[in-house]
Order: sequence, then structure tokens, then C-alpha cells
Amino acid sequence: MSVLTGVKPVTNFLDLLVGYYTIVFAAHNTHRTIRITRGKFGHFADKLIISKMNGTDNTSNYVGIGNIDDNGSLRVWQKAGLSAAQVTSLRASLEMILTEPTEAGKQYALRSGNCWKCNRLLTNPESILAGIGPECIKKI
Repeated sequence: MSVLTGVKPVTNFLDLLVGYYTIVFAAHNTHRTIRITRGKFGHFADKLIISKMNGTDNTSNYVGIGNIDDNGSLRVWQKAGLSAAQVTSLRASLEMILTEPTEAGKQYALRSGNCWKCNRLLTNPESILAGIGPECIKKI
């Protein structure tokens, strides 16, 4: 597997929670949506996989861009084609998610109407405000 190197990790990302997150960049009036899943097969079995939203469908328009290795380091896949600046920005976004997972999850839920843990449609007013469904909140 080829990976981009040269940027030393500052944070151990092993504590990231599986889910869907939106980071808002108010100064630029933009946002980034990231999906974190666990790999199921082969080399990536049980590793955290990082994907970015690459389209308008928040259920299926995600492109894998890297994974978290066993040491907690972000490994950006060369096929993702990210520049050093984009890798730095991705790392900063993951640090925000690590620091404030519920807030980043709520931002995702506000924009999508879906639970930030399982991506199911939220219908209960309390769940909509919390950004997470009743079953998922029990697992946190």
C-alpha cells in the first residue's frame, strides 16, 4: 500500500468514534463532511477508514482517502491525490472531531437530517435536536 509521508502525527487518532461528521469553516463559509468506518476485510479489518463526502448524496457519495494505523497515525492513501496542504487540513479536521465528536456529529445531523452514528433518518424531535437516534445514544 502506498501512502503519503512527511507530515509527522501530532495526535493519536485511535480514539475516533465511527460516525458521520461535518466540520464547519465559518471564516470561509464552507464545510467538510467526513465518514469514519471500520474496515471489515483483509488488511483493513478492524482499522478506522476515513472517507470524505464527494457529491451531494450523504448516504453513498464518499471516497476513501486513508486509514488510521495501529499506532494511531493518519495514513493518507496516495490514490486520494491529496496535497500536503490538504493532508494538513484533513488532520486538523480529524483533531476537531476527536476533540468535539458530538458537535461535529450534530453539524452533520443538522445538514442531513440523519443520525451522526448510523446515518438513519431522524424523525423524533428530541433526536433531531441531539443529532443522534435513541438506540445510538445508548452506545456512546
